[in-house]
Amino acid sequence: MATSRCVEASDGRGLGTGIGDGDVSTLSAVDLFDINALFPQLVLALGAALVGGNGLALWHDRRGKRPEGLGELRVGRARWLIVVGLVMAGWGLATVLS
Repeated sequence: MATSRCVEASDGRGLGTGIGDGDVSTLSAVDLFDINALFPQLVLALGAALVGGNGLALWHDRRGKRPEGLGELRVGRARWLIVVGLVMAGWGLATVLS
């Protein structure tokens, strides 16, 4: 037997749970976390992180600031990851805005 967690207003009308109208036990993880909207946002964030992190590494390298204990900066790889990040961020932004 499933129970509903519906809140009633003082005039007797149901206000719902705020999550969905109906049985709480039928709420799926896709509905709860809204994965359809979350995935493009994660792709956008990861793309922006790739662009920002590798861009900062290239900027620091050109200014002569190199972290101690690390090897040489691979400029080609950093540029490639910036391009990949731009593609990912562009796709994520286009999906989020549509």
